[in-house]
Amino acid sequence: MILIHDRASAAAVSPHHLDPPVRAALEAELALLTAGEHDLTDWTDIALVQPGDTEADIKREVGFSPLVDPISNVRFGQPGYAPGWDHLSVRDGVFRSVWTMGSTYACILLVPDADGILPELVTLCRHYAA
Repeated sequence: MILIHDRASAAAVSPHHLDPPVRAALEAELALLTAGEHDLTDWTDIALVQPGDTEADIKREVGFSPLVDPISNVRFGQPGYAPGWDHLSVRDGVFRSVWTMGSTYACILLVPDADGILPELVTLCRHYAA
């Protein structure tokens, strides 16, 4: 998993080894964080899920599992599941979910629709993506 949680970690990321659509998605997120009047990099985490990452890896790195409803604790695929993101979209085979927590923090989860990515997570994103 590639995790960016501040300006220093953003500067340390070398996305050149990533597939072009994944690299473009990551670069677009970084550009959005610095495009406005205020640099939001220190207030936003970006987590790019990589092949082989597990649900436990995601939970450890971002503090939650997108596969579990944060309010009811119901798992995706079970009756009553409701996703906890504020926005989900897909572009060029990369899902982007935005999770806001409070008024000053957000987590952006980037999930490539690709082999090796946690299958249940890809299924979840495909099910809800607009």
